Amino acid sequence: MSHRELKRKAAPGSRAGEPPSAKRPRRGIEPELDHRYWGLDLDQRAQVLRLYKEGIALTAKQRSIKQEIWGRRKNLLDDNHTGEGLSDSDEGVSYCAEYSSDESPYCSDAYYSVDSDACQVFMESRSCREHREQLMDEDADLECLVEKWTSNNSKIQQVATECADLQLCSPFITMICNRLPRELRDQIYDCLWTAEDVLQMDGEISAFSMTSDETRAIMAVTDLPVPRYANADLVGHQFAAEAAEWYLRMRKEAEVDYRCVRAYLERDRFGPMPLFIRNCIRRLIIKIDCQASLITGMDYEALRDSMDSLLMLKDHDDLAIEIYLDQGLQYHLAFYRVLEIIKSAYLVLREANLDIKVLGWEFFSPVGNDPCDVESEQLNYYFTGTPKEWLDMKAEEIKAIKERKLRIQCQRILRIMQGNLASFMRST
Repeated sequence: MSHRELKRKAAPGSRAGEPPSAKRPRRGIEPELDHRYWGLDLDQRAQVLRLYKEGIALTAKQRSIKQEIWGRRKNLLDDNHTGEGLSDSDEGVSYCAEYSSDESPYCSDAYYSVDSDACQVFMESRSCREHREQLMDEDADLECLVEKWTSNNSKIQQVATECADLQLCSPFITMICNRLPRELRDQIYDCLWTAEDVLQMDGEISAFSMTSDETRAIMAVTDLPVPRYANADLVGHQFAAEAAEWYLRMRKEAEVDYRCVRAYLERDRFGPMPLFIRNCIRRLIIKIDCQASLITGMDYEALRDSMDSLLMLKDHDDLAIEIYLDQGLQYHLAFYRVLEIIKSAYLVLREANLDIKVLGWEFFSPVGNDPCDVESEQLNYYFTGTPKEWLDMKAEEIKAIKERKLRIQCQRILRIMQGNLASFMRST
């Protein structure tokens, strides 16, 4: 037997009379095992495949356009020195073109320089960035390429949306709701709620810093722009409701402006779907900013109304409420007025065994502290006694601070608080 025949005979997976495994015909994709087909009929499967092919072609075109943008950008920077000692090597530009986010054709906030060991990222100066942006604006070819990139990106998003709408079909959603227990469905919702979607929803809720009763009333009835998998019109009520509840219970970190707490708690819709927000939330974060209207007393009624609205939550067993006071309030007489307004609702909710915390954000913190070291002052002790007793307790804590600079800073703030308390007591 020849050497070649011995090797063929010893090849793993080969049998007598059969071709080697590498030459066996590939098995076709089985629709039952391909997740792209789940719940789809034959026509819908054909549409999904067409969209996949179209998306692949558009993505390849997007990469090509981005490479052209980076090539044109490099030529501009080679012809016009930045004056900051920042230049792009061919290797660095290639690295950026390959690894920078597809969401931006510029990667505008950083340059990448490549050495023998690793790619080091460093921020470019404001003047360098402005100079580069001016060059980009003055170059017609680059502007045309960016327009192509933007147009192509819109087409990719459109294809992705059409594909997602097909795959979030009623049979598929029904199969998930009927065959999987709630524990597994919750894991699906946790995967669906990406960090980007959570950030966007939190931003929509946190952005309600309204300044008038009229705009707050509009906020109360405006639908939130929910993601597609939480849109009842697309996925049905059960799936959308469970996805919304998962966000409100487990993922939400949004801060609600103190003037909009009642409007938020009285929301009865999540996108197009009826859903009582206050029945689903398990954490409520309220921010009280140091605004001129609050300091001058114009918004005390709005704050009082917000605290009264919290009483509708007193029957919740596992709800956590956090109220953050802005750092600037510790320097104003409004600090005590705000705490006295909070006090009545706080005592009722604590009596109902709710986990409620009142926190002073960056209180007693020197300017320039490392953000990682910033702590919030626990103000709950204020409500267990008198304001003077709370200040006396803080005085003892400050005396125990070993770092001299921090101790002096805290003592200065304490004296301001003591003076404001004396003024507050005289005015009441």
